[in-house]
Amino acid sequence: MLCYGVTLSRLLGRKGSLEKMQDYWDVGFYLGASILTNDHKKVVEASEKLYRLKAPMWFVASIMETYILYQHFAKAPEIKQPTQEAVNFWMEFMMQACKPTVSTARCPVLILEPTKMFQPSTVSVNEEDDSSTVQLKHTTTEQKGLHEWTFPATAIRGVSVSKFDERCCFLYVLYNSDDFQLYFPSEFHCKG
Repeated sequence: MLCYGVTLSRLLGRKGSLEKMQDYWDVGFYLGASILTNDHKKVVEASEKLYRLKAPMWFVASIMETYILYQHFAKAPEIKQPTQEAVNFWMEFMMQACKPTVSTARCPVLILEPTKMFQPSTVSVNEEDDSSTVQLKHTTTEQKGLHEWTFPATAIRGVSVSKFDERCCFLYVLYNSDDFQLYFPSEFHCKG
């Protein structure tokens, strides 16, 4: 399978670098080739690019079916690479985008940082007890600072969906410095 990935990478190389690709078809094939060659850095970069291009859900579902097929035949790596955590996040994120049902218990999200970089995270909503809470947690802790927040319902000032991207919402909390711009796997997840 590795030789197929190398051949696909070579063909995609003719299209230019990932940063210059503007067609979700090209980015999707780039992602598939990166999965085949087990290049974690490229898988993460291509996944983010595909998300930013707003690829149609049918296309993302097709890529995820291909990913599942690759995983079925791929050997598990003997040594776990540090970037595997990021790959796992993105694959779960895109799998969630393809699901017709939403669970508020836990959902992968991207928090847009002030640097305009996406921070892979999870959001959990606990509505079981009297003090309903929303918890945000980074899935990777490469950066300094806080990586987990828990907000009781009384600390949330509001939530609003973005006018520019239906997959995005703003979570406003009592302390202005803790407002968050959350990107969900799909519009359906954002509304949930």
